[in-house]
Amino acid sequence: MVELKSNDQAKKLGAIATFLDIPVTVSPHKSLNSSKGVIRSLDLRCCSEEEMVEELMASLTLGASRCCYKCQRYGHGKDRCKKPAAVCVRCGKGGHVERDCSADPHCVNCKGDHTASSKTCPKFLEEQAILRYKAENGGTFQQARKAVVVEIHKTISIRTFASAVKSQLRTKPAELPKDGGRSDLLPRPRGKKPRRILRLPVPREQQKPKSNFEELKLLLNRSQSAVVALQECRLGEGQVLPRGYTLLLPQGGSPGGEAALLIRNRTRFSEIDLKTGLHAAVATISLEKTLTVCSLYLPPNSPGSKLSLPELFEQLPKPFLVLGDFNAHSPAWGDSHRDGRGRMLEEFTAENDLIILNSGEQTFVHSAYHSTSAIDLAVASPSIAAECSWAAHSDLCGSDHFPIFLKLSSNFSSNVNTSFNF
Repeated sequence: MVELKSNDQAKKLGAIATFLDIPVTVSPHKSLNSSKGVIRSLDLRCCSEEEMVEELMASLTLGASRCCYKCQRYGHGKDRCKKPAAVCVRCGKGGHVERDCSADPHCVNCKGDHTASSKTCPKFLEEQAILRYKAENGGTFQQARKAVVVEIHKTISIRTFASAVKSQLRTKPAELPKDGGRSDLLPRPRGKKPRRILRLPVPREQQKPKSNFEELKLLLNRSQSAVVALQECRLGEGQVLPRGYTLLLPQGGSPGGEAALLIRNRTRFSEIDLKTGLHAAVATISLEKTLTVCSLYLPPNSPGSKLSLPELFEQLPKPFLVLGDFNAHSPAWGDSHRDGRGRMLEEFTAENDLIILNSGEQTFVHSAYHSTSAIDLAVASPSIAAECSWAAHSDLCGSDHFPIFLKLSSNFSSNVNTSFNF
């Protein structure tokens, strides 16, 4: 009896007909290459034998998803987990185990109303799709993950806005290949080892920002927006601007341009000098009626927002629109969960009779975790809220935030005014 380490070794040994000129017959052992056992589960009581066999065959083909039974996250095992304490698979909190938990189910991976072990969890289905892609196409887990994420998140276009417009100018638009047109998804040739490159973290102030300038120009050209609210735009004095627009930065704001306004040259406006520590650029726009537009950026961990927001809104002439990246989570505007800033913003808008115009669409895509959220908001004073229509663009346009289009009805202006957050 010979014990082998891989299936390839077993195939080569099985093809041997002679050994030292002696005829031999090689066959697998009848019992040691298989295992038997009993599986008991209440979840299987309604499943037929055919369904269970089909699922087991798929699991044997694809392999098991790499899930840590300590922190309930995917991508590593329990032995490599860095979390100091175990997390309950039912409620997603630490300090107890599932059998002692009576809380409502809450998934730590997708924030859904189910346990982390649910087979209907979007994160579990994503991991299964990654395993299936790797089994069918080869390559590494990283290559499979890149390919699968594009298919799962249908709202994330792999093409930029610029490439989409260029393809429309051709007589016949070119179709994307099955791998999304990315050569890095192909399996690496054997015998060639990848070079190991050490990348040290670069301080944010020294980083060279990724330019989305071409996508921005195309958006402006197509939308003909009267006012554009930008956040984290990294624009400064002397910046080359899209033709036909004037750049407005906050008074005394940071040179990085965390918030800015682009105003079409034919649109009359007057800048408003604010007394606030927030990243905000404000102008009064003269259409057939007067409107105040504010571009606002609240960094994720910035303190004092609860005190600074009322101070900002009190200085805005009515009617006004505040367009910005609030980094606030709440189901009230389409997010999957509620955080402290989201709760504070809910209370603030309710106390001041303000209207959040969002329709519930997701506005942000996390590049590392491939999760979506709704953190870009449009807040309006009551007198103008009924005149506005809000919509998120279907293409990221090279950013991790979807551009937001806001249109005013003809009752407010003879020309439809479009504004978006990029």
